Amino acid sequence: MNATLIQESARVASMRATPEGRSRLLAAAPDLVARCEKLPAHVRRQWNSLKKLAGKRAWPVSDLKPFFTMVLSFTDASLGLVEAARDGLHDAKAARDALVALDRVTASLRSFRDEISAVSDMMEKPPAKRKLRTTAEIRAALDRGEYMSAEEAMRQADGGSPEAS
Repeated sequence: MNATLIQESARVASMRATPEGRSRLLAAAPDLVARCEKLPAHVRRQWNSLKKLAGKRAWPVSDLKPFFTMVLSFTDASLGLVEAARDGLHDAKAARDALVALDRVTASLRSFRDEISAVSDMMEKPPAKRKLRTTAEIRAALDRGEYMSAEEAMRQADGGSPEAS
């Protein structure tokens, strides 16, 4: 799919280079805009599939990284096509509504890319350093009720039933 999007981006970019290409691009504008408007839904499906896959079990980051790379690559290829189409239609003096539609698609794809990148980056960051507490601090926290004993946790887990002896 990415190769098709990249080829289509290159074709659109080459069409805008000549007057004849621009007139063909202008004639194909409705179909091109319609194709571009479908891309965010494809990206959303891939992103939702990845979130569903990641939510089914605990995955090592290294196992999920290729999936994030694939979705980001598809998003970038989609964005490349939409930007090429927008530039080509702008050069061909297309109707304003076509350009506005492509601007909306571009904003949507950038939003997806930012969301996916943020999750991918968060997964790769090491956890924040925590300040370790001393024994005295832990005992004071127990007295304040910030922690509970293992026995109390077990009692709560059993629904408050008394311990079997």
